Amino acid sequence: MILNWNTALLEAAKSGIPRDQHCQQHDALQRIQQHASYRASRNPALVYLILIKHSANRALLQLSRGRRSVLPSLTCPRNELLSGHQQFHVDSSLLPERRTKEQIYSRLLEHVTVLIRDQRNWTIEFTRNLANTASLLWYAYASQPRPLSSVNWTGFYVMDSSTPHQLILGPFMGKVACQTIHLNQGVCGKSARDKQSIVVDDIDSFPGHIRCDADTRSEIVIPIFGKNNEVVAVIDIDSREKVSFDDMDKFWLEKLAKILGEGCDW
Repeated sequence: MILNWNTALLEAAKSGIPRDQHCQQHDALQRIQQHASYRASRNPALVYLILIKHSANRALLQLSRGRRSVLPSLTCPRNELLSGHQQFHVDSSLLPERRTKEQIYSRLLEHVTVLIRDQRNWTIEFTRNLANTASLLWYAYASQPRPLSSVNWTGFYVMDSSTPHQLILGPFMGKVACQTIHLNQGVCGKSARDKQSIVVDDIDSFPGHIRCDADTRSEIVIPIFGKNNEVVAVIDIDSREKVSFDDMDKFWLEKLAKILGEGCDW
């Protein structure tokens, strides 16, 4: 559905949104209306949901400019939202560009949290949760300045249930990668074995590094924990530049690992 200015304000008024919240909607719609493509086409703005706030039995839908049409009104019963009748739209092209790391990671975590809701089985066709997360990471980094824009691989290695002490390749974005990694090998193996995040500024200085892509110069690996604090997988991110990752990347990726660890049935 196309939601234009007058319709949006009418729906906001009919829904009984308090004045201060109504103003928030008004400001958001003004930003939509001012968007360059809207001014050029003079067509109603297309909007999509970026966040759901709820109070009592109602849900306030906060709007932002975008490429998708959404709900026929600005509010809907909270129980319908929570039961999955209304879908939260996630699009990697809508991640904020050239923002701070904190902003980009915060938005990414919001998207991942929504994507994995009620999608606990990560194994089905090796898509779902890990595949979507790898894609979100890839495009999030691509939208940022260097060195993050130099990321050349984002993905996962998962503990092999059939072979002890071995990781197997999971969903990823990037060039062809190693199929299996023993826990005594490489950054991924050490991270899974030691149950610790590892930031490598220069892969040539890391003993036993496995170079799947000759262009890779730095790497960060974050373990994902399942039940009983056991490592079930690792997040692996490579870059073509040295010193691409820091403690802030580690901090936010560990938050991501926690979301995935708790949100999937491993």
